[in-house]
Amino acid sequence: TGSALDNPIEDAGLTVAVQQRYWEGQQVSRLIAHVLATRQVIDKKEGIEYWRPARGSDFILLVKRRAYLPQFERALREAGLAYDSSRLGGLLNTLEIDDLIALLTVLVSPRHDLPLAQVLRSPIFSLTEQQMQMLGSHVGQTQSQSQSQGQTQNSWWDALQNSTDGVLQRAARYLERWRGLGELLPVHDLLDLIYQESNLRVNYAISSQNLARAQVLANLDAFLELALNQDGGRYPSLSRFIDEINAMRRGDDDETPDEGDAEAGSEAGSEAEEDIGEVDLDSEASEEDRHKRVRLMTIHGAKGLEAPFVIMLDANHTEWRAPKRGVLLDWSPDETSPSHLSLYTAKSLTAKREVIYQKENEVSQNENWNVLYVAMTRAQQGLWISGVQTHLKEGLNEKSWYGRALAAGMEIVDVAEWGATLPVAQPEPISQGSEAFQINHFQLSWDAAKQSHQETIANIESGALAQSTKAKQQAQAAEQPDPEILEEGTHFHKLLEFLTMHSGARVNASMPNEPELMNWLSIDQAQAQKLMERVQLVLDTPTLKPYLTEGQWIQAWNEIDIADKQGRGYRIDRLVEFDDHLAILDYKLTIPEEGSEAYNKYRTQLNNYKVELGRIREDKPARAYLISAKGEIKEVI
Repeated sequence: TGSALDNPIEDAGLTVAVQQRYWEGQQVSRLIAHVLATRQVIDKKEGIEYWRPARGSDFILLVKRRAYLPQFERALREAGLAYDSSRLGGLLNTLEIDDLIALLTVLVSPRHDLPLAQVLRSPIFSLTEQQMQMLGSHVGQTQSQSQSQGQTQNSWWDALQNSTDGVLQRAARYLERWRGLGELLPVHDLLDLIYQESNLRVNYAISSQNLARAQVLANLDAFLELALNQDGGRYPSLSRFIDEINAMRRGDDDETPDEGDAEAGSEAGSEAEEDIGEVDLDSEASEEDRHKRVRLMTIHGAKGLEAPFVIMLDANHTEWRAPKRGVLLDWSPDETSPSHLSLYTAKSLTAKREVIYQKENEVSQNENWNVLYVAMTRAQQGLWISGVQTHLKEGLNEKSWYGRALAAGMEIVDVAEWGATLPVAQPEPISQGSEAFQINHFQLSWDAAKQSHQETIANIESGALAQSTKAKQQAQAAEQPDPEILEEGTHFHKLLEFLTMHSGARVNASMPNEPELMNWLSIDQAQAQKLMERVQLVLDTPTLKPYLTEGQWIQAWNEIDIADKQGRGYRIDRLVEFDDHLAILDYKLTIPEEGSEAYNKYRTQLNNYKVELGRIREDKPARAYLISAKGEIKEVI
């Protein structure tokens, strides 16, 4: 007998098609290693032609589509072949940025085990397999009575926070600190602090191959810049930022951020030496290093380029197929407007529309031949066409570029003929290529700041900072016993912020279910049910809908920060702009009785908001309102 979980799927994205391209990349890597070891290239220097050994930059690897670039890159990377990939829109799919997105996900949903495991194994913490196994063995165990009243550790987060191992405690303290700051800081400021406190750029520089290091560091900087520039950096919460990033990852390549510019740092001159944690990118991208890099790009991106050796990848999936649905457009260049525009499916084509359809297909088919011509004519000395089996019975698509090349009598290369002892390129040692990485490549200045930073790091890792923060919170709670600072008020704010629309939002959020709330906010079922009832009551109240859900405003913002002339900051729960006024909304569990000490405190606070907002927006008057968990609204004058 067996179990369905004997061989669980480790990666939901590991489909047959993905694995095929990875295997193809491995074979191509062997081919490149073979050519590097056995072939020479004609070159020219000062007008004189000569033969020299082949090098990585003599290869261009071409793909028709970008879908499987990560698999080809992985195969090259594992073979120790440095590469340059012109992967437009590829920033959010790089390994290092995927780690950071996983980290932000953990800070929002700490009991999400898979992202947490990824973060712990990443260069951010660099836990070993043995440490991960030890941590995993504690999941599901019951804590001692002295620790947490005999509660079961149902997640990796629980096991991590209660671990007695020094390395695991260090990771737990950093994550708990960043999780708390994630509720207070803008996303860019949070990331900047994480970069500094975790020594993140140094950690990734150490773990990267020499030739890839400059690109990895450039990508880390590009993600930090993205957090600042995307929508002006004004994300109402960390969870909204993550939702936006994930939406961008699912979008088209042309609409997502590009990878960082690894060459930009070498143009900055001496300014880079003054920055904390900057690496000497100029030495990382020397001419010698660039000669070692295989170029991986789309065929369209290779127009105008040539190379001694060209390898066309995934060529057995290049048959042009007529689309079964789409838009028909007939627009002569001589006309100012189209003569025909319509949507179609294969079954809805009439005789007249069929003519236009066939004409468009001829143009598209000719373009497919033109792309093949561009790819083949990039090669100066050698051309290889590679592909993987299709779903067809024979595995060969005779109408693909690969199938037509075979039909034309193109010679077949069997990588297996070279034998298992082929010297496939090994991962380069740290000393290979440019100068070996050293810690002093990162120049630190300002001794006082350095000392303060080191003290902060020491306090985090020892747990002293967490203890002092907890003591301050307890002291503040004792001095100012305000029910609004309790968890119920905090959760009420968070859920309203999550569900209310704001300017620039692409998707309307829906109410999470009880398990999702319990996992997100670390609350029990009774608390989750009570919270859902309160927030749903507020959202369903007719007098509150114009401010929260109807979307009939000009603009709306959640958790918006403003500052007075002295630089003191204020954070407004929600600000809504209508045609004739600006509405300041402040969420409270209850609205105090007018004239009470608590009410006067809120009135002073909201009047300050109105004064500062009036200074910034003189064109419209500001009004302030208190909104309670009972669905009440009261204007504060």
